[in-house]
Amino acid sequence: DEDLQNKALYHLQSILCRNGKNLTDFPHMPTPTINLTAFCDNYLIQEEQQYDMLTFARQADTPDVTAQQDFANWLLQLGEGRIPMVKKGENIIKLPIDIVLPSQDIQDLINFVYADLAALHNNFDYLVNRGILAPRNDD
Repeated sequence: DEDLQNKALYHLQSILCRNGKNLTDFPHMPTPTINLTAFCDNYLIQEEQQYDMLTFARQADTPDVTAQQDFANWLLQLGEGRIPMVKKGENIIKLPIDIVLPSQDIQDLINFVYADLAALHNNFDYLVNRGILAPRNDD
């Protein structure tokens, strides 16, 4: 248990160091049995911890390049009219299964696009980066 507590306190200390704080700033926190304060003074450790966080965050946010390329190629084929029609004379095509939601309920679509809408409805950037595009038939 002591080893686990020291590891948890080390990770907490790492987070606090990146924000200019220290475990000693919180008097009711337990103190580790090893010296963690030296980590805050070592800029190399802080820099490495920050780098890893940024790298992993970017990797998690980067979609699969192959999937992006496949979708881009499909869009080009669609734009060039090379995707076959489902029925001759009708402008209906079959969409790839990986871009279709399994449900046809409009609320499921809204929940998919705006997953955190209740919490982020006032966040302009959240709303700007999402949209539900649909063709418009005026005839």
